[in-house]
Amino acid sequence: MGDSVDVFNVGRFSLSEESRSKEKVTPVATEDKNAVKVGQVVEKYGYQYLWTTMHISVSELETWRTLGDDVADSAVQSDLETRHKSTSEQSQKCRRAEDLLTRLKGKCQRREGNKPDDGYDEAKQFMESLALPDWVDWERVRRGQLFFLKHLVGASTCLLHISLIGGFGAPKINKVLNSTGYLASAPESTFKRLVETIQMISDCMGDGALQKGGVGWNSVARVRLLHAAVRVRLKSQPKWDMHTWGLPINQEDLFVTTLAFSQVVLNGLERIGSTLTTSHEDMEDYLHLWRVIGHLMGVQPALLQRMESLWGAQAALESVVLHLVEPDASTRRLANHLIASMVGRLPTGRSEMEMAGLTRRLMGNHYADAMGIPVVNDPVLLSTIDKRLAGMRAIPQMMTIPFIGNALTIFTKWGLDKWIILNLGGRRSSFGLSYPPSDLQRARSEAESNPPSCIFASVGFSGWKEVVEQERWIGGFPFLE
Repeated sequence: MGDSVDVFNVGRFSLSEESRSKEKVTPVATEDKNAVKVGQVVEKYGYQYLWTTMHISVSELETWRTLGDDVADSAVQSDLETRHKSTSEQSQKCRRAEDLLTRLKGKCQRREGNKPDDGYDEAKQFMESLALPDWVDWERVRRGQLFFLKHLVGASTCLLHISLIGGFGAPKINKVLNSTGYLASAPESTFKRLVETIQMISDCMGDGALQKGGVGWNSVARVRLLHAAVRVRLKSQPKWDMHTWGLPINQEDLFVTTLAFSQVVLNGLERIGSTLTTSHEDMEDYLHLWRVIGHLMGVQPALLQRMESLWGAQAALESVVLHLVEPDASTRRLANHLIASMVGRLPTGRSEMEMAGLTRRLMGNHYADAMGIPVVNDPVLLSTIDKRLAGMRAIPQMMTIPFIGNALTIFTKWGLDKWIILNLGGRRSSFGLSYPPSDLQRARSEAESNPPSCIFASVGFSGWKEVVEQERWIGGFPFLE
């Protein structure tokens, strides 16, 4: 699978032979990162790439960290104020029965003539921001959806082991996760949050899903409002260090997330070897799909334009790697906690060490070492991992067989949706928080009833309960109930 278990970017994303012979720089300090020049080769945790004019400077990325999603924030803040003004018990019960997106739609629909309706302007602006731009090509979106379903097993594996686990290598982003408890709570809750993330992705993969009012369109809008709700509350907290961490869930964070679900997955599939015969155009169709999702998520057009081409998206990914990736103690704690939360889960039922071994294979040894992922030396286990990767390479080829491929695609989507509903207790998520982050008593109870495994306790997971008590400090979210 790929050229090396040490270098992350392989295949079409690897360095040219000429560039490999150049001296490599590994900047750490901010001033050194800003000093990287066009033509230099950057090496960071096994990721090697040539810096070009297509890359984004650290100073520009820092500017994006000061920007959020004003339209969504205003809608959330207005809704919160409206709910506070509503004093009747019946009105409060009605509002609790609706999710935030439904309430915003209702405000727009209930407007009659000049009759005032608190929050109408903010709701209208938010709904208008969900209008799809002229550059959307629905045929390319459809091909991008089919690409994901064709590579579902490999793509979902990359999402877990590289995009999500590997994403913990950015401590600034971890601050939001630790502060809200998202993917940082007890194993059962963490697994549920992960399944909800998969639901949002799956919702975007059906025919017409991203058109106005489609299931994917609604799900992405709800996740966007969840981000806004977290941002509104976090930025008002004295403990949030705006100067050091930037605005909570800022534009760089949103863009990184979009890249993690798109360009990082393409890098991972290249490592697996399942895209060796895939054209650039097919990959760019998948990027186009996520560019549309990114628009609905509130990512600024200037950032999304970098996803027009495969190499523009790759340069953007390499830029944020230089800027954000600096694994620390929170990295190791969150990464191994997510691995432990997935142990034994269907459909794979993987063991802890198999999860660790697969993570190392997919992200490369250099990065895995920095992340604190255990080293796996068991030859039987390594052979099992190799067989799983071989299966991931074979499935996309089966999808190309006439009739069989179409049937497999339909069955794949159906099976994914059934698995999601099963693991969410029989009903779909509306993308709210399961309980207020200030509910430390419940968090402690979950931690005590779901202790970490002994294997991962040895690599830093043992401090989990202390993290819950020390960092989940932001207070409740009454407007998400």
